[in-house]
Amino acid sequence: MKFGEHKFFMACDAVEDKRDLFEAIAGALGITVDRPSRAKSAVVDFLSPSPSVIVLDNFETWWDDVDRRIQLEAQLSELCGPLHA
Repeated sequence: MKFGEHKFFMACDAVEDKRDLFEAIAGALGITVDRPSRAKSAVVDFLSPSPSVIVLDNFETWWDDVDRRIQLEAQLSELCGPLHA
């Protein structure tokens, strides 16, 4: 299996606080952070050891907010690492 146990699902429409994508992903992955500012590094550290895939179900509930698209795109690009063949 390419992703093994590193397959994750996040229902975006179930997340009430849409201010920070990394906080929401951390919660979906079961990661607890002491400060919201640590969410990004905690998620990256969690996903880094091996190839991972996250399904962002109903992501359009976030994406439809035109004012946030650039921020969301930038945050998502931070999660993308080198592609593994």
